[in-house]
Amino acid sequence: MLYVIKSGRNPEFALAEVTSKQTCTVLDSNRGYLLCDAQTPINFNVCGSVPMAFTVIDKFRDNDFDSFINCITSNTNEIKRYFVDSNYLTPKQIQLISTSLKKKFKGRTSSKVSFFNVKNTASVFNEVKKSDTTTGFGIFRLDRNYYICKFEFVQNLDSYTLRDFHKPFRDAKLGMLPPKLAQTMIGLLPKKTIHTVYDPFCGTGTVCFESVLAGYNSWGSDILESNIDGSNLNLEFFIEKFSANKSLFNYFQADATTLKKLPENFAIVTEGYLGKPKKGNESKTELAMDFKSVVSIYNNFFLNLHKIAFKKKFFVVISVPEFKYLASTKNPEKIFANLRNYGYIFRTVVPSNRLGIDSSRVLHYSREDQFVSRNIICLEHIPG
Repeated sequence: MLYVIKSGRNPEFALAEVTSKQTCTVLDSNRGYLLCDAQTPINFNVCGSVPMAFTVIDKFRDNDFDSFINCITSNTNEIKRYFVDSNYLTPKQIQLISTSLKKKFKGRTSSKVSFFNVKNTASVFNEVKKSDTTTGFGIFRLDRNYYICKFEFVQNLDSYTLRDFHKPFRDAKLGMLPPKLAQTMIGLLPKKTIHTVYDPFCGTGTVCFESVLAGYNSWGSDILESNIDGSNLNLEFFIEKFSANKSLFNYFQADATTLKKLPENFAIVTEGYLGKPKKGNESKTELAMDFKSVVSIYNNFFLNLHKIAFKKKFFVVISVPEFKYLASTKNPEKIFANLRNYGYIFRTVVPSNRLGIDSSRVLHYSREDQFVSRNIICLEHIPG
């Protein structure tokens, strides 16, 4: 099954997420869109890095608008409202094709037919929200061909807003892991052997809820009892708003550096301590001391995890901080090189490719207005 997916500003995130299960190959990338060959259908609802997706109807060698229009109309039944998206057509060309399609569609029905212009993902979502009959088409130049596609998916932005900003327990000092990023981190796991996702720094419970949405059971623990109370409060909110199954969650208080129990067939997905809140005026000495304390917590966590699961193979997807004005925080492989002594190996998250996207063991997530960014790494623990 061929898909064309919109990859947004960070195509390496989408590439890492959709290829993590080894059932999908990315064939090409061009101007923010990826051509994907999937052995099984992709559930885009749990892909945090894919804002929009299309299924391929046909492909052509030549840039022939008439052929594209005939392909779309012959593969489409009754239609009322639609859009056309592309990674190479000019706005004027998109308008021309949209108008030609409208004439063709109007000849089939007495109902009103209209189209709208794609400004961004939100513009598509807002139209789809108005009517579930709204559809769209894609004309993409990828892999030296022209792919004609039908719209399949757009992220539910209202749902993300509800999960992120309207849950009753929020605390900006905890780092506020965005639900989309949590989804991407969970998406890096090889799901076949994993039953439970465990977040030992659960904070407000974001990873736990997104894990259950992705089809896993969830454990969450935190050193602060107030965070466990808050996570349980958020769980009640998720039960009310999303019909979450309470039996799939298990929250308890625990220090991540002295854990004594783990679930069966588990993986760790977590964002731990990011350091003290930053104002941007800290000295390099202050930043270095703060980062040293952060690394100490993580090292103790990994060492304890190795001790209590010495004979187990498991995966850890973790977000660790990078401080904007401290260069020594930029390379997680170097910072945590000692973990190899405890049976951990760094897995490649962005695979080798010919797409112009660098292969990497780190996904870097940052925002211009933040002094602390995130480096996401995936570790595999080899049984001792």
